[in-house]
Amino acid sequence: MAKTLALDMDAVIFDLEDSVAEHAKQTAQENLAAFFKANSISAFFRIIRINTPSRPRGLADPERVRDLNPDAILLPKVEEPETISRIAGMLSPCKAARPVLWAICTVAMIETPKGILQTAAIAAHPAITTLVVGPNDITAATDVTPGKNRTNLHPWLMQIVLASHGVRMLRA
Repeated sequence: MAKTLALDMDAVIFDLEDSVAEHAKQTAQENLAAFFKANSISAFFRIIRINTPSRPRGLADPERVRDLNPDAILLPKVEEPETISRIAGMLSPCKAARPVLWAICTVAMIETPKGILQTAAIAAHPAITTLVVGPNDITAATDVTPGKNRTNLHPWLMQIVLASHGVRMLRA
């Protein structure tokens, strides 16, 4: 984590989900809390990817990380807007600590077939301002080989783009 302070970047995602083994999650969260406390101001946008909201740890994570004052919280494997509603109240204290061009607070990650099919409803949720795609998990969930340049995923990726743009146009 300390290395991020020396890098020239716009944003970094601190992952508490897939990249952390189950037995190490508590320690990872404690280390992240210590890092945020020691570095309360940063030159980049700080996003924390919590555990999957459909699991008990994922439902507790928003309360555990919101006091760290991240710029955004990333919700992995979102499959329905009801998941967002269950935790949206816990996320409301999350605010961008400084002006940014693309201020976000709650990010939904689309990385399952059901999530793809529900993209418009997820994007339309008032707590969601940004979508992120997890193509590796989509590939794993569908047993589809991505192909060169992820060509085999393009129809699904375009479905996500179309749904998110459609919602944005309706909000305008």
